[in-house]
Amino acid sequence: MHNSVMSIWLFIGLILSIYGASMMGSGINEWATASYPARVRPAQLHAPVWRGATLLALGICYDEKFLPRGAGKQ
Repeated sequence: MHNSVMSIWLFIGLILSIYGASMMGSGINEWATASYPARVRPAQLHAPVWRGATLLALGICYDEKFLPRGAGKQ
C-alpha cells in the first residue's frame, strides 16, 4: 500500500502548462497568418505568444517543484 500523497499544485501546474501551450500555439498561428486587423496596433505585440509562454514556463516550474519523487529520494 502506498502512502504517497500528490499535491494539488502538481495538477495546477499541469493545467497551466496545457493552457499555456494551447495559447502559445494559437498565438503563433495568428502571428504566422497575420489574421489580426492591420489597424489594431496592440495585436502587433503578439500578446498571446507572450502570455502562453509565461503560463507554460510557470506550469513547468510548478510541475518540477511538486513532482512526487521516489521513496528513496527526498
